[in-house]
Amino acid sequence: MPRDEIPTLLGSLSDDPRRTDMGGFSDDFRSPCDILLNPYAIFSRRSTAVRGWITKWQPCLFGKMAAKDNRIHVVVIDDASLAQGDEFLQKKISGEKKKWKQWSAGGNSHSFLLVVVSPRIHYAAPNAALRQLARWFESCIAEESLPDVEGNFVSNEWLYLRNPQSGKYYKFRVNLDFFASSGDKRWWHDHRFPGGLAFTLNSVGHMARYKQWYSHDADPTAWAVKTAMMTIEQAHNHPQHGKATQLRNLSLDGKTLKGGTCPFRNIEAIPPRLRDKDWSVYSGRYHTDHAVRDEFFDGSESPPIGEGSHALDFSYLMDSIDQENVELMAGVEITEEAFFQEVGNPGEHRRFSPEDEESPTPDMREHTESPTIPADEEAKILRALEVCQGWLDED
Repeated sequence: MPRDEIPTLLGSLSDDPRRTDMGGFSDDFRSPCDILLNPYAIFSRRSTAVRGWITKWQPCLFGKMAAKDNRIHVVVIDDASLAQGDEFLQKKISGEKKKWKQWSAGGNSHSFLLVVVSPRIHYAAPNAALRQLARWFESCIAEESLPDVEGNFVSNEWLYLRNPQSGKYYKFRVNLDFFASSGDKRWWHDHRFPGGLAFTLNSVGHMARYKQWYSHDADPTAWAVKTAMMTIEQAHNHPQHGKATQLRNLSLDGKTLKGGTCPFRNIEAIPPRLRDKDWSVYSGRYHTDHAVRDEFFDGSESPPIGEGSHALDFSYLMDSIDQENVELMAGVEITEEAFFQEVGNPGEHRRFSPEDEESPTPDMREHTESPTIPADEEAKILRALEVCQGWLDED
């Protein structure tokens, strides 16, 4: 019988020697961590903590929207789950992904979020040991992981959506992304997450087609490009290292680097700060398609230098004959049989999506009765929960 890897991987972690010099973690980590790292916190409270933090503090506007609208399928792995070993974790992640795909076919979710919370991971140094642990979870989540010409791996999955007008099913390729507590205050600050590690599968194409097919948005491409540009524009401006991703200016004659048709029918409808920016490309200290990135764990406190920034592409958001871009944004039509083969016939699904219920019900992934909680821990959780819920409730 193969030996579990998780205990060894966790045992190899070491505390971050730089965290004290950095003045600890950012203040916005305090409330979510008071819930995520508390062994008495039940799932619904942890879900509120991560959704609230994403809504308020994560720069990705696609993620913010999904969190605000409760369209993120949240999965939490804590110390109790980690203690169950490799097989338990692999089955849990596989099962949660299948439920996510079932629920997403009707537009109930666009995003999958796996959060691995543990004090050992939260305080861990971003070194080879943490990278190895992150790669173990990456291998559990992604259906396919291939080396990219720019370095690292591009890991992806498939998500499905039914067109309610035609009844046809479409599949969308969605890339895996990675976040960690150790990124807080470092040059890759935009990839931080409270409590430990986090992995996201966030399908912009699925969101765009949902807006088109279910909300009757006539121009989902313009929405997607504008939202992506605003996400890059809002990147954290590190006091020593500047922004890890940046928009580029249009040329003096108003042209983009890659050319093509402007996605905006009415330029006056986009924010003024975007009007002189290139909508075809942007630049980044890291490649935004990569998952667990080696440069986050190389021991350097500065971003990679010497080879210039990555030339990153917005063109996948627009109409394209490129097959990969079609898979990411337009979706590829598949048969009903192929969809059922992947996620199961709806008549065999064992759980309804909470969004499909006629009246609110407790989350079906936690016990209806909470464990006995010491009064001081309950008070601590409730104070933190009020803060996180407040972030969710903000306009």
